[in-house]
Amino acid sequence: INLKFIIMKKNILIILNVFFIICLISCSGNSGGSYTISNKERAYYISKDYIKTALKAPSTAKFPYYSEITVMNYSDQPEIFIVKAWVESQNLFGVPIRNDYTIKLVLTDDTWTCETCIMGGVQLK
Repeated sequence: INLKFIIMKKNILIILNVFFIICLISCSGNSGGSYTISNKERAYYISKDYIKTALKAPSTAKFPYYSEITVMNYSDQPEIFIVKAWVESQNLFGVPIRNDYTIKLVLTDDTWTCETCIMGGVQLK
């Protein structure tokens, strides 16, 4: 009985070691630990900067998570990005106001340009 128990214990240890090695290999797939964001994600972050310039209290601005917004990019015009999201910020009286916005960004070389921006139904640019 002791021999069976020892063999079973060794088998379990071997299985656990193999599982541990597989976990280490699969978790270390990103060399250097860096993450490159896509142009769609970058368009969203750029849109937030443009929107903040139009706010009365930009330091109070709250934006949705990337997973909650829409970024459109068409294959026939890969340099054009349309971002649809919302921003909540305080007005001059300190009251939080939420506005939807749509912004059209153009990426030329490494430069982002805002072509049109509509926030709360008002065209800003």
